[in-house]
Amino acid sequence: ALLDTLGNAPFDLVFGALGDKDVAMMLPPLADRAGRVILTRPVHTPRALAPENLAELIDQPTVIAADPLVALQQALEQAAPRILVAGSLYLVGEARQALRRLRGVPAPAAEISTVAPTRRQPDR
Repeated sequence: ALLDTLGNAPFDLVFGALGDKDVAMMLPPLADRAGRVILTRPVHTPRALAPENLAELIDQPTVIAADPLVALQQALEQAAPRILVAGSLYLVGEARQALRRLRGVPAPAAEISTVAPTRRQPDR
């Protein structure tokens, strides 16, 4: 579903995951479509897989960055039109916080409405 959403737009992948997830199903399809693969690990959980272990699951060259902030900075330095941060929600959360510090975006999740606006019926 995620690859369908991306369409044919090129992207760089920053990926890190937890050991209890099926990374063999998640990582290869994303990595196959990525222009560049940067492997890292979420830092706020001991369940994170080492990026070197993730590299064994794919056949293309990768960049290893043990620190997710370094991984994100590497992606931003030579970014494709899109950067996809995926694998662990811990990693995505760390990337969102880092992007807010570095670039002022995205908005904190607490400020984003997840409820669709309702249409007001015209008065009769």
